[in-house]
Amino acid sequence: MASSEREFPQAVFIVPDGNRRYARRRGFPQWAGHRTGFEIFKKIFDAAWEYDIKHLVFWALSYENLERRSEIELQYLYLLLREAIVEVEKKLRNDARGIQFRAIGEWRTKLPEKLASDIRALEYKTAQNNQRVFALLLAYDGVRDICSAIGQLPPNGEMFNNSFTSEKLLRTCLTSGCIPNVDLYIRTGCEGDPHLSGGALMLQMANAQLSFTETLWPDFTTEEFDAIMQNYARRERRMGA
Repeated sequence: MASSEREFPQAVFIVPDGNRRYARRRGFPQWAGHRTGFEIFKKIFDAAWEYDIKHLVFWALSYENLERRSEIELQYLYLLLREAIVEVEKKLRNDARGIQFRAIGEWRTKLPEKLASDIRALEYKTAQNNQRVFALLLAYDGVRDICSAIGQLPPNGEMFNNSFTSEKLLRTCLTSGCIPNVDLYIRTGCEGDPHLSGGALMLQMANAQLSFTETLWPDFTTEEFDAIMQNYARRERRMGA
């Protein structure tokens, strides 16, 4: 439960890892781990806004996932993503908090046409909301995002106002440019190997606080999420000072 006396993060990035390990250890098919993980997503989505978060980012599907996972598993992931889009649309339909939905990554060209169309529609429906942002990383790879952005920069920045810094120029070209600097990074399923991956939000992660848990995503609870948020509020952020 949030407390107004503490300072909580404004931008939270969650990497929900461990669905397949959860299923494997229980003798379940892989899709069962993803299904349980989806139910956890719905709970954490609701819990997060109680902390007055302004930007909530979930890494739902990496570019690498699309290259390495079997077609059967991908089809089930696409099904869950369609359900997620419907679920988020329902939650935001009459929400008074002004939450805008954004999809980040190469989803326009990498995801099935109908799914991509549904994603575009939800972005359009919430485009006028300007108080908070909920973003899904879809067909996303941070290194590819950075490389693509660099390739779009005009020579010497002549097309941009001189007051723009190099960082601002780069942000305008990133698919993740709408995401501000991350305050708190949460990664589940880190069993002795806490790490970042895929160059995720590389620019925005420069001064992020990190929180790693061994809990697999399908076992993650709102109570553990609360504990992580409270732990963040007790930290002293020196920002390099």
